[in-house]
Amino acid sequence: MCADVIEWQRETFPREAREDALAMARKLSEECLELCEAIALERPLCDVAAELADVMIVAIGLADGQGIDLASEIRAKLAINKRRTYRRDDDGTYSHER
Repeated sequence: MCADVIEWQRETFPREAREDALAMARKLSEECLELCEAIALERPLCDVAAELADVMIVAIGLADGQGIDLASEIRAKLAINKRRTYRRDDDGTYSHER
């Protein structure tokens, strides 16, 4: 999946746009806000899924533009997270103990 996204982005967008980390991070933030809005407005699941896909597409592009192998980084971070202890937060989510 990541390879498909990377291939499409490399064919579609100029390298300098893909390598501008701050601009890509801002775009990622915008996509996250659109996802939050879809959830808050209780839009159909297909709309939420599409917004979540946009978040992932931009995240993959941000990583690729910086030379980061996102799949490898996720595997490494997951290994760390598996060793952590988590506590439930007041909002019902979980955070790792520090």
